[in-house]
Amino acid sequence: MQRACVQSIRRSRKTVSPSLASRFNHTATTAGRSTLPPTPQNHEPRQTHFGFKTIAEEEKEHLVRNVFSSVASKYDLMNDAMSMGVHRLWKDDFVSLLKPGSKGPIKCLDVAGGTGDIALRILDYAREKYADRETTVDIADINPEMLKEGHTRFKKTMYHNTPQVSFTEANAQGMPHIPSNTYDLYTIAFGIRNCTSVPAVLKEAHRVLKPGGTFACLEFSKMTNPALNALYDQYSFSVIPMLGTIFAGDRNSYQYLVESIRRFPVQPEFAKMISDAGFATGTMREGKGDASAWGQARDPISAPAATQIAIRFYEMAANNPTAYPMPPANADLATTWAFLEEGVDHIMTKLQTGVSYSKYMALYTVSYNYCTSSKMHGGGETLGMAGRTGANLMGSDLYNNLIRFLVTHLRMLKDASESLQDEALLQYYAREWDRYTTGANYINRLFTYLNRHWVKRERDEGRKGVYPVYTLSLVQWKNNFFIHIQNKNSKLAGAILRLIERQRNGQEIDQGLVKKVVDSFVSLGLDEADINKAHLDVYKEHFEIPFLEATEKYYKLESEAFLAENSISDYLKKAEERLREEEDRVERYLNTNTRKPLISKCEHVLIREHSKLMHESFQSLLDYDKDEDLQRMYALLARIPDGLEPLRNKFEEHVKKAGLAAVARLVGEGGATAEVDPKAYVDALLEVHRKSSETVKRSFKGEAGFVASLDKACRDFVNKNAATGTSSTKSPELLAKHADALLRKNNKMAEEEDLESALNRVMVLFKYLEDKDVFQTFYTTKLSKRLIHGVSASDEAEASMISKLKEACGFEYTNKLQRMFTDMSLSKDLTDQFKERMTQNHDDMDINFSIMVLGTNFWPLNAPNNEFNIPADILPVYNRFSQYYQTKHSGRKLTWLWNYSKNELRTNYLNQKYILMTSSYQMAVLLQYNDNDTLSLDELATATAISKDVLTQVLAILVKAKILINEEKDQYDLNPNFKSKKIRVNLNLPIKAEVKAESADVLKTVDEDRKYVIQATIVRIMKARKTMKNQALIQEVISQISQRFAPKIPDIKKAIDTLLEKEYIERVEGTRDTFNYVA
Repeated sequence: MQRACVQSIRRSRKTVSPSLASRFNHTATTAGRSTLPPTPQNHEPRQTHFGFKTIAEEEKEHLVRNVFSSVASKYDLMNDAMSMGVHRLWKDDFVSLLKPGSKGPIKCLDVAGGTGDIALRILDYAREKYADRETTVDIADINPEMLKEGHTRFKKTMYHNTPQVSFTEANAQGMPHIPSNTYDLYTIAFGIRNCTSVPAVLKEAHRVLKPGGTFACLEFSKMTNPALNALYDQYSFSVIPMLGTIFAGDRNSYQYLVESIRRFPVQPEFAKMISDAGFATGTMREGKGDASAWGQARDPISAPAATQIAIRFYEMAANNPTAYPMPPANADLATTWAFLEEGVDHIMTKLQTGVSYSKYMALYTVSYNYCTSSKMHGGGETLGMAGRTGANLMGSDLYNNLIRFLVTHLRMLKDASESLQDEALLQYYAREWDRYTTGANYINRLFTYLNRHWVKRERDEGRKGVYPVYTLSLVQWKNNFFIHIQNKNSKLAGAILRLIERQRNGQEIDQGLVKKVVDSFVSLGLDEADINKAHLDVYKEHFEIPFLEATEKYYKLESEAFLAENSISDYLKKAEERLREEEDRVERYLNTNTRKPLISKCEHVLIREHSKLMHESFQSLLDYDKDEDLQRMYALLARIPDGLEPLRNKFEEHVKKAGLAAVARLVGEGGATAEVDPKAYVDALLEVHRKSSETVKRSFKGEAGFVASLDKACRDFVNKNAATGTSSTKSPELLAKHADALLRKNNKMAEEEDLESALNRVMVLFKYLEDKDVFQTFYTTKLSKRLIHGVSASDEAEASMISKLKEACGFEYTNKLQRMFTDMSLSKDLTDQFKERMTQNHDDMDINFSIMVLGTNFWPLNAPNNEFNIPADILPVYNRFSQYYQTKHSGRKLTWLWNYSKNELRTNYLNQKYILMTSSYQMAVLLQYNDNDTLSLDELATATAISKDVLTQVLAILVKAKILINEEKDQYDLNPNFKSKKIRVNLNLPIKAEVKAESADVLKTVDEDRKYVIQATIVRIMKARKTMKNQALIQEVISQISQRFAPKIPDIKKAIDTLLEKEYIERVEGTRDTFNYVA
C-alpha cells in the first residue's frame, strides 16, 4: 500500500522573479491551469505522462477531466478502493495538523477540492475546536462534475448559503481571478499528481498565498519496502481496477489513478520542487507509521521570519513483512480470536501509536478467513444461533466474542468515571468517546466481510439485536457506559446543563466540549427499523427534555427579576438579546431539531407570559414615538400566536383619536357649523395619515394587519369628525373643493409644490371616503365650472386626476367626466364653423362670442327657473346661432343657461376705458343704462325679467363695486365718477343664493342617483340569481354598492317595493321574504 504524504509549508517572504514568471503560458489540468514553457516552433510538442502513457501536454487536461467526470458521483468509493478506506483518517489528521482557527479566523483556498471533503473538515474543525464561524474556504476545481458533487454535499450542512464556503471552476496552474497575497492557507489533497506541471501549480500557490501563509499538500507517496511494494502492486493493478469495474463500471479510470501514484515524484524530489517554487523549508525526515516529523530551517533562507516545513507520512507498511505472522486459514476460534483480540484492543486503546499496514491487512485477512471457513470450530449457542452451521455460525462466534470484548472494555471506562463530576466528567467522556468511535470505525472496516454477509443475512431474516460492527459498538457504549452514568442523577446531562447555565450567566465555557458530548447523544439514537436513519430518542430523552425544562426555569426567574428592576424598554432589549443567544446556541453545539422547541419555549417564557405588560405599555411607546422600542415589541410579539392583535386594536384606536383631535383643533369651538378651509382640513387629515403610515412601515415592517388597522382608523375619522358632525357628505365635499382649488389656474399651491404629488395625496384620502358618489357629484360640478370659465390649470392635470379616479373606481365612475371634455372640444369646432358660415353669408357681427353646447346627461347644470329678457344688443347673434343649430341638428332643443354665461362690457362714458367682466344678469342690468342714468328696482325687473330676489343680489354686487350708486331705497344710478386701479374689473362673483343652491342641488342629485343605482343593482342581482330571499338580497346589494357609497337598508327596501310595483321582480307564491326575477 502506498503511504499518504502530507506537505505543509509556510510561505517565505522570498519573491518570484518577474522574468521567470513571464516565461510561462497557461495549460489546463485536473486541479488547475498549468504554466508551462511555450512549445518552441518547428519542434515536437512537449510531452507529459498520463499514468504510464506518454502523451502531448495539451491532451492531458481532456483525459484527466474525463477520469474525474466519470468518478465524481462515486468519489468516496474510489478513495476507499485506493486506501482501504483509510483516506478518511488521513484527511482528518491532515486538517488537525493544520489547526485552522487556532490563531483566529483565516481565509483558505482548497484546490482540486471539488467534493468539499477538506473544506468541510476545515470549517468543522475551526467551529468545534475554537468556536470560529468566520473562517472561510474557497473551493477551486477544474471539473464541474466534482464541484456539483461538492455543492450537493454542502446543501446538507449548516454552511450552505453562507459566506463561509464558495465553489469556483478554476485551474490551479493559473488563477488570474485571484489577487496575489490573498490566502492564509492553501490545501490540495490527492490532486497535485494529476496536474500537467507540478512546478507551475506550486508557483501559483506561492503567488496567491500571503507572506507567512501555509501550503499544505496531502498525497500518496512511494513505498520503501520492496517486498510490500510488490504485494501492493499486485493489489493495485489487479484488485483496484476490478473494483472499479464492479462498483463504478469504469476500469480505465481506476487503472489511471493507480498508475498516476507510481509516476508521482518521491518525497525528497517533491520537497525540492516546493522549495524551488519560493517556499521557505527546513530539514526533512520521514515519519514511520503514525509518527510525525517536524523540521526547522537550519538557517533562514530569506527574511528573518521563522520558516518551517512540516512533513507527515502515514506509512501503512512496516519494513519487516513477517512482523505479524497470521494464524492459518483453518485456525480454530480460540486461536483466531486471540489474534484478533490483540489487534482490536490495540486499535481501541493504543491507536495513537499507529497501526502498520501489514498488521492491519493481517487482521482483515484473519477475520475474512474465519468468516468464510466452512469447518465447524464449535462455539456457544448464543444470540439464538442454535441449529445454524458452517459459515453462518462462524460469523456468530466472532460477533459474540466482539460483544464480550466491548462489554469488558466499557466496564473499565465506567469504573474510571465513577469519581468524576461536572466538567471533569465531560472531558473524560468526550476524550474516551473520540478514542472509542475512532477505534470502532477501524474495527468496522476490519470486519467488513462480517458486516456485508453474516450481519446482513441475519438482519434480512428478521433477527433482533444484530447490527453492523460500528452500530454494535454504539449500542454497547449506550448500554454499558452511557446509561450507567445517566442513571446516577443524570450526571452527564446535568453537567452539560450546568455548563450552559454558566454560559448564560456570562462565563466562558468550552463549547467544543459541549458539542462533542451532545453529538454523542445524537449518535447513540437507534431506529431498529432502519439503522442508517438518524434517530433522536436518546438525545430527546436524556438531554433535550431536561434542557428545555432547565431553560424554562432559568428564564422564568430571570425575566421576573429583571422586570421588577427595569423598564419595559430595557426588557425588550434583554428578551431580544436572549432569543438571539439561544439561536446561536443551537448553531454552535445543539442538534438543529432542538431549535423549534427551544425557541418556542423561550418565546413562551420571555414573551407570552409578559405579553399583557407589553400590550399595556404599547400606548406609551406610541405617544412618545419610541420607534426602536416599537420595532422590538413588534418583532417579539409577532413570534407568538395572536400576539399582535391587541397591538393592532390599540394602534387603530390611537390613529383614530389622533385624526379626530387634529380636526377638532382645526374647527375650534364652532364645531360642524363652522366654516372650514378645505386645504387646512385636507392637510390635517393627511398629516395624521402620513405620520401613522410611517410608523407602520418603520416600526411594524408594513405588516398587513397594521395596514388594515390604519385604513380602518382613517376611514372612521375621515368620514366622521368634528367638521362633519352627523353629515356623511361633508368630507367628500371638502375634498372635492380642495381638488378644485388645486386644478385651477393661478393656484399658489400648484406653484409651490408638485401638482401631481398633491393630487396623489388627494387620492390617499379619497380611498377612505364612504360616499364616493358625493365626491363624484361635487367634483363633476366643480369641473364643469372650471371648463366653462376656462380656469383649469392644465388639460394634463385634469386628465391625470380623471385617470386616478378611473383606476380607483372604474370606467363608469369617470364616464361623465370624460364626456365633458369631449363636449368642450366639439363646442369649439361648432363655434368656428358658425363664424365661418356668418362670414360666408356676409352677416356682420360686431360682437365677438363663443358658444358651448353641452350634453344634458353629462353636465350637472340646471337651467334658470326665472324668465330672462335677452338684451337687444345680443339678440341678433342669439337668433342666428339658434337657426344655424336647428339646420345642423334638427330635432334637438337648445336650453340656454344664462345663469352660467359670462360677458365682457367696455365702458364708453368714462375718461378711462374699463373692461367689465360680468355675468349675463349683470350685463342685462348694465345695458339698461345705455338709455337711462337712473332706474328703479321695479323698472330693472321689468326690463330684464329677472326675479327680484336674484336681481337684488346682482345689484348689490354692482353697488359694492361702485359701478352703480344706491343712495335712495330701490333707486340705482350709474356712477359717472367710477374709478378702479385695474383696467379689467371682475364683477362676476357667485351670489349666495347660487352657492346654497349648488350644495342643495348636489345632494338632491346624489339622492336621486342613489335610488336608481340601488334599483339597477337589485335587477342585476336578481337577473343572475333568479330567486333570492329578502335578507340575502339586501346583503348582496350592500356588498356590491359599498365601494361607491354606504346604502341605507330603508332605501334598499323602498327600491325593492318600487321594483315590485314596476313588475321587475315578484314575490314567490306562499312566501313573504322570497323574490323571483321577472323576465
